[in-house]
Amino acid sequence: MRARVVLLVFVVAVLHNSFALADWGCVDDTFVGNASDYRGFLNTSLSGKKCMQWRSITPLKFGYSTAAYPDAGLDSNFCRSPRDMGNGQSLPWCFVGGSASQPWEHCNPCAPLPV
Repeated sequence: MRARVVLLVFVVAVLHNSFALADWGCVDDTFVGNASDYRGFLNTSLSGKKCMQWRSITPLKFGYSTAAYPDAGLDSNFCRSPRDMGNGQSLPWCFVGGSASQPWEHCNPCAPLPV
């Protein structure tokens, strides 16, 4: 019984320290530089909405396809920034459905982990 308690305390301490360290920086080490370079696996917007597949109807309706942006990593439903806007865009984004006027949201691969 004592060994289980000690192990549990150790695991909790390690997890707590890992989360606390992650709060200080980017938890996704694939995010560096311009948002158009992001190739990580984040698939949730800032508001917590699940990203749509890039091959679904909404992105295609707006002209975002693998044919139009072959080097943008538009596979699956990962946050991306397929087009370099030339404005130093700092966050990748994804389509989340939403309204017709705002069908996308930004993603933040460097957001602090929830505690």
